[in-house]
Amino acid sequence: MKRVISVLLTVCVILACAPLTGVAAGNAPAGVVAQSGENYPFVLIRGIAFDGLYANYGTDRQEKAIKPITAGDVLSTLGKAAAAGIVHRSMDKAVDEVIGYAREIFEKLGCNKDGTSTYDIGLPRYPLSAAHYMEELITGGGTGAEEGMLKSAADRYGADNVYYFTYDWRMNPLDICDEINDMINLALAEHHTDKVNLLNCSMGGIETIAYLSKYGYGKINKCVFLCSTFYGLDIVSDVFSGKVSVEEEALYAFLDEKTETSPALHFAVEVSNKAGLLKLVSSLANRFIDRYKDKVFDEALRDTFGTMPVWWGLTRPDAYEEAVDYIFGGHEEEYADLIAIGDDLQAMMAGRDRLLKEAAANGVQFAVVANYNNAMPPVTERALANSDGGLETALVSGGAVVADYGKTLGDDYVPSNPAYLSPDRVIDASTCLFPDCTWFVKDAGHVASNYGSEYSDFLFWIVDFDGRPTVWQNPQYPQFMKSGREQNLDVF
Repeated sequence: MKRVISVLLTVCVILACAPLTGVAAGNAPAGVVAQSGENYPFVLIRGIAFDGLYANYGTDRQEKAIKPITAGDVLSTLGKAAAAGIVHRSMDKAVDEVIGYAREIFEKLGCNKDGTSTYDIGLPRYPLSAAHYMEELITGGGTGAEEGMLKSAADRYGADNVYYFTYDWRMNPLDICDEINDMINLALAEHHTDKVNLLNCSMGGIETIAYLSKYGYGKINKCVFLCSTFYGLDIVSDVFSGKVSVEEEALYAFLDEKTETSPALHFAVEVSNKAGLLKLVSSLANRFIDRYKDKVFDEALRDTFGTMPVWWGLTRPDAYEEAVDYIFGGHEEEYADLIAIGDDLQAMMAGRDRLLKEAAANGVQFAVVANYNNAMPPVTERALANSDGGLETALVSGGAVVADYGKTLGDDYVPSNPAYLSPDRVIDASTCLFPDCTWFVKDAGHVASNYGSEYSDFLFWIVDFDGRPTVWQNPQYPQFMKSGREQNLDVF
């Protein structure tokens, strides 16, 4: 159990920008041909490729940045922990072994105290159009999520009109966006047009905010936020503030959902819950957390996940100061450069809503797609939040009012506009930043857009629509939909 909780503390961070420059919409370059709808170049900014980072990338010493977790290593660590605990008659010594193993797994992801990468980390990059990487991306590669979208985009627009932006997601978004700008400029030059259609997934949301903040919105026709981080994340805010716990109700919700397709496991979860075993697990886990949480953060997480600049942009404004104090308290001078990056990213996010509204008023066609009815990992105080399986629906939607997982807003809830209330009374979309351009898909997982799926067709309807797409324009795609396991879509 102790090892499990240590790993959960780390994994939950995984699941889970400089001050606004005020750059205005730019003019189209001389000689370009204005185009509409589906004829713009298509740029896809992917989310986290967590297992796609490599140390010494491209050399004969290339290896996964995250050390593979093997059964042998786990058993060896547990053996060493048990032996240390017995020899020293100290649980602390046993925990030291587990923390050491966790640190060994993730240490290559860590950054220096100024936010630069400690190790030589790389990943596959695709700086040119997808036509230059047919075997890797189009005829080969995967068919789910981002790679599925790439294939769909290549089918629709031709691979030479499709661009795929991958990046080291740990780094400062305000640096990463320089490369986004380079890719957009390349697409404009190659296709003699003035704008691109931009679709960002998951972590790509904050990268897009960084691009718009630094370079303006004049080169963007459509901007689609798909299950994205453009509003920050509560799970990061809570973990970085030390608000970690395993609550019985959240643990049951998570296990109940994850075992739905396995009758035997589902039955075991139900029996365990009724017998009080989940309550016992929750109690034991929280006792361990209370005793060792600070030790885990100090010795394993501060210099791995805590030094990655991106998380400080995703920390919510109301939690930022508390998180800085929890992670770096007493070490502020030592980590001053990293804290300064976090301050810049917070300033960027503070200007987000004003910037996006200004961009929309000047012709950028925004769309937001959020999924819901999935349980969050049960490792924070707000783990009952409704989600797409990892990111909170309220935030990826840009501010909807969302009932907790498994609950509704109640029969007595009165929305400001009933037209924006979901038929299952779980979501009120009237509070979203773009309420008329925000869709919700029930039971769809994070970035669900497999190649050939109805979900994928829906996304490309948004991209291809000639003008600003809204939830009122196509009865096939209303504001609230449901998804099956094959990512087929139904209306309520």
